[in-house]
Amino acid sequence: MPTARTLSLLSRSWCPVTAVAGVCLTIGLVGCDSLGRSHAGNPVMPDAPPRKQAMMAQNQKPGVEIEHINDTLNPAVASVAPGSVVPTSGQFDAPVGYLANEIEGSQVIATVNGQPILADDVLEKYSVFLTQMRKKASPEEYKQQRLLVIKRDLSSLVDRKLLIEALRSTIKPEQFESVTEQLTGMWEREQLSKIKQKLGVNTRHEVELAMAEKGVSLDLIRDEFINQAMAIQFLQQKAKGGGKPRRGELLAYYREHIKDYEFKGRVRWQHIAVRFAQHGDKEKGREVFQQAVEELRKQVPFETVAKKYSDAPTKIDGGVWGWTEQGSLANAELEKTVWSIPIGLIGGPIENDQEIQLVRVLERTEAGRRPFNEVQDEIEQKIVISRRQNASDSVLKDLKSRAEIITIFDDVPGRTIGDFK
Repeated sequence: MPTARTLSLLSRSWCPVTAVAGVCLTIGLVGCDSLGRSHAGNPVMPDAPPRKQAMMAQNQKPGVEIEHINDTLNPAVASVAPGSVVPTSGQFDAPVGYLANEIEGSQVIATVNGQPILADDVLEKYSVFLTQMRKKASPEEYKQQRLLVIKRDLSSLVDRKLLIEALRSTIKPEQFESVTEQLTGMWEREQLSKIKQKLGVNTRHEVELAMAEKGVSLDLIRDEFINQAMAIQFLQQKAKGGGKPRRGELLAYYREHIKDYEFKGRVRWQHIAVRFAQHGDKEKGREVFQQAVEELRKQVPFETVAKKYSDAPTKIDGGVWGWTEQGSLANAELEKTVWSIPIGLIGGPIENDQEIQLVRVLERTEAGRRPFNEVQDEIEQKIVISRRQNASDSVLKDLKSRAEIITIFDDVPGRTIGDFK
């Protein structure tokens, strides 16, 4: 099973859901607890946009019009008259080498309980990218890129289709229509206005023209928003997560993950580093270093001396380093010095073959551990999120265990879409 998280499985949608919670009361699943129960006369999926209506059967039987099925996908239906409707369930017998051919946009790439997913359902939103790539890449590279995009996005598209199907099967048709209308209105008020602002236009028609230039329909963007909102809402209602964790659970989590709340000591310091190579040899370098020491003895500020004599890049900042974690300095003597001398005092000299330096500690924080009281709200949030994710996984696992999901990648050696069964 693929891992399905409430938001991550829908992460590739075009429009963010900004007010899904506002639809909760309208959906109203009171008295509709069974996921498997369908209402009479209630089709599995909402009406397709005009782009897809010509590609889907206009009745409640799972199927697609034969004229829109690539014959190589299912040679058995090649003799059926165009426009006839046949069930797609169980008919994906891809010939060897099928995936080597370019996938057409109107081609069925998967079915979920008999409902088709077309290549364009995945590819249309990437039309600008794919168009640009087609101009630059070889035909084979272009085919492979389209295939990779489909493989990457198909899993989340299947998950979302399952969730919407489950939502529709648990509410009355009029409720589903009402929710669709409200989400459409929400999209018109909030998302469409944002798109207008981003494009710098004032009317819907101008937006449609701008989208058409990019090869994307406005209907696609709207449907992505609605479908995402419905899928998220269904998961929110079904994946409750078990309520607020008790204090004992929080403490147990804290103890089990105690290392996550430990922190290393840190020190902020400054130095004057005289590098021998900058002055010809060690003796001349030591002479420069001694001049710096004499000025410090005369109470000249450390910053001023560092800017005058230091050869390190930090000289422009008066020799100041940022915060340094305990144990991170390669020079063992330098590490020991910055953790042993009192704050504000100067330590050194510290010499090796390349340089000689003085250090002064500005601030220091000893290693420690964040106390439970400081992190308990953070822990509670982590537990709640983890529960919801696990509950979401469970919901999807249950739906998939009772669904028939078929993809063009099934049973093809070396080609897998990943845990669809």
